[in-house]
Amino acid sequence: MDEITKYGLRLPINLIIKGTENNKRQTDLNAVELEKLKQSRCLAKLRYLSNLRSQQTHDCPICLTTVRDAWIVYPCAHCLCVTCFNRLTR
Repeated sequence: MDEITKYGLRLPINLIIKGTENNKRQTDLNAVELEKLKQSRCLAKLRYLSNLRSQQTHDCPICLTTVRDAWIVYPCAHCLCVTCFNRLTR
């Protein structure tokens, strides 16, 4: 007999309807996988940025000049000189 038919609108608080526990478990597993993916992406960005820091010189991909001190790093890990950044954001 269906629990909703059996109890009507007065379902007990502790009643677990068939199938809901599996759905919750799957939702939790999906959330864990999503967090693992986010962590992997963050680690990849960190490795990329660490590699950039270790290099002595950087060339701006827009004006192709060597960037020495002041440069901008976007969240996607692309970087460019402050002059080009200022031109793009006007």
